[in-house]
Amino acid sequence: MKIALLEVTIRIPWAHSLKEKRSEVKSMLAKLRSKFNASAVESASQDDCQTAVLAVAMLAFDSAQGDSMMERVLGFVEANTQGEVVKVLQEYR
Repeated sequence: MKIALLEVTIRIPWAHSLKEKRSEVKSMLAKLRSKFNASAVESASQDDCQTAVLAVAMLAFDSAQGDSMMERVLGFVEANTQGEVVKVLQEYR
């Protein structure tokens, strides 16, 4: 068993307040938790109103399954955010 960790940095240029950013982030986190049954949090840049760093953790049987899961999650994030994905980090533990 492996823990697949995905960290996605999203730039939200239209957000001019933390309240606008928070609505986008809260919605995305709820969708990720519901659709993928994954642990998802905003892990950094909480005080920056135009940058969100989302961390998603999932349990996988092997690296191939983890790669597939992370690819699906990343595709979902890209398709369901109004922001721009600027950085992606993937790792296993």
